[in-house]
Amino acid sequence: MGMHRELASGWTHLSAEFIAAAFRPPATGLPCTAFTPTDLRLSHDDWHDPMTSDRLRVLFLCTGNSCRSQMAEGLLRSIAGDRCESLSAGANPAGYVHPLAVAVMREIGIDISGQTSKHIREFLPPLGEPPNLIIAVCSTADENCPVFPADVQRLQWPFDDPFHAAGSDEDKLPEFRRVRDEIRARLEGYFKSGQASESTA
Repeated sequence: MGMHRELASGWTHLSAEFIAAAFRPPATGLPCTAFTPTDLRLSHDDWHDPMTSDRLRVLFLCTGNSCRSQMAEGLLRSIAGDRCESLSAGANPAGYVHPLAVAVMREIGIDISGQTSKHIREFLPPLGEPPNLIIAVCSTADENCPVFPADVQRLQWPFDDPFHAAGSDEDKLPEFRRVRDEIRARLEGYFKSGQASESTA
């Protein structure tokens, strides 16, 4: 099986080999391919781009880069620590991180108040370095996304935008919490439970 396969939607999905290679296995003398993401859930030492010595760089993309992608950036950073570089950007950035996104993340002990709203072009040469993986967390951001190098892996995980929830800030909080928890479950399922291996088998 290759490093990735093309999906009908035009996005690519990380293969089991890519995910396994993104982890540095424990010092047992066994080859990296002997370990699955499920095994490494308990002892993943380092997440690395298998083609370089750098950490795996994951960028979450949405249109405004104020709610969903910001929460995803903070969540993956909490899951991976310094083993993975978690990033986010927008195709049409709002220029701020939504206060309710900051609030619901603080509820689970994650501070994203220092994150900033950025344009996706900041991660293309000559302005910046492309990520290894782009995860689009809305269904429209890709329409305005610039072309990235062919070796950049891409996934599409659309979530509802809590920004559009009706009512007062107090009324909107449950929607922000719901989307936060859905993103967290998807990240934990993909990066920790072996879902990536199963979906590409």
